[in-house]
Amino acid sequence: GEECNKQVEIRSLHGGILMPIEYTWSETMRKAGVAEIIFEGDGSGGVYTLTEKGIPAGLALRIDGKEMTREQPSIELTVTYGVAVNVEILRNRDFRNKDPFKMILIASTDKNTIEWVRDRTELLFKPTLRRISGVVGGLPWSAPVTGIKSAPPLTVKCLADGVPVTADEFREWTVDWSADGLDAVINRGKAGPFFYLAPKSNSICDCLATTGRLPASIRLRGPFPGEEATLPIVVSVDDVSWWAKCWIFVIALAVIVFLTAWAIGIWRKNRFAKGACIEYSAQRRSKKIRRQTYWLAGGWIGRWLVPYRHERATVCGITFVAGSRDGYIVLPLDQIKTDMELDALPISDDKGRRPTSDKHFNINTTLVKRGPGNDEHHYTYKKT
Repeated sequence: GEECNKQVEIRSLHGGILMPIEYTWSETMRKAGVAEIIFEGDGSGGVYTLTEKGIPAGLALRIDGKEMTREQPSIELTVTYGVAVNVEILRNRDFRNKDPFKMILIASTDKNTIEWVRDRTELLFKPTLRRISGVVGGLPWSAPVTGIKSAPPLTVKCLADGVPVTADEFREWTVDWSADGLDAVINRGKAGPFFYLAPKSNSICDCLATTGRLPASIRLRGPFPGEEATLPIVVSVDDVSWWAKCWIFVIALAVIVFLTAWAIGIWRKNRFAKGACIEYSAQRRSKKIRRQTYWLAGGWIGRWLVPYRHERATVCGITFVAGSRDGYIVLPLDQIKTDMELDALPISDDKGRRPTSDKHFNINTTLVKRGPGNDEHHYTYKKT
């Protein structure tokens, strides 16, 4: 029989027809459809090798109980000429093709007496989407503008072809939220295929938040290409009194203004230079009876916490104030006496009147204050 065969042809009985393949989340191969091929030739039939090298992941062809897969693309097949052979199309969850595609079955034999009229045939396939949908729980949803965070969340139950998806598949689902003036905190349920969406204001404070009936949409995406569903809903954010929703903002603004003013005051205040000191000596009848060095430094609180008020220190009855630079300190007007001398010159004018403003006290300058009798107190500004 076979030695006499001169011409053999293989063809699909479904030529040019797109066969639908619906996505499935099954881990095992499940039947998606059936095609038919036929060998035609002279004689009764023969043994042929069928090969298909472009089988997508997650797809298999079962012919005469033998499977052709991506990993095993060839089988041997005994056929009878003129009798159609069923080709079962199998797929599992790894099948993710997005666009229509074709597979070309190539037949071959080791009988060199065979002449092929056509040794290949095409099978055309079209991935088919499942119907993705969701059931939103917690509607109607409303909350005062000051209580959005504490309002109960919305729930979204995920369905494929009207059936809740499995926990295994649900791990690959995603959800997006869109609404004017509202974001949402999204959590994935552990006890079932549920998303929990807790709306939250996207304004920095409640007094700037959007209120009223707000259109929103929930977009679900399944694990397979093109699986998407949009669920339109309406949520309500109720307005409250101005003070009830703005008091936090007012207090926060006041604190910011206070801290800014305080920081400017701390930065701009004058402080004594490092190493600044007053060398003090007391004389009685031209004899020094006391000599001591006093470092100029106010207390830590006055130096670093009290703004705008320049640092000051009192040395033996006279208070000195820090200057705007290291080269001098200031003798305030309220500390000046008419009998003082500064740098060997009277501090008062020619008529014995007190100055009308503070005096700068430069480095290595000595201030002399006279006391009862012939007592003299000398203050010399130094910087080490």
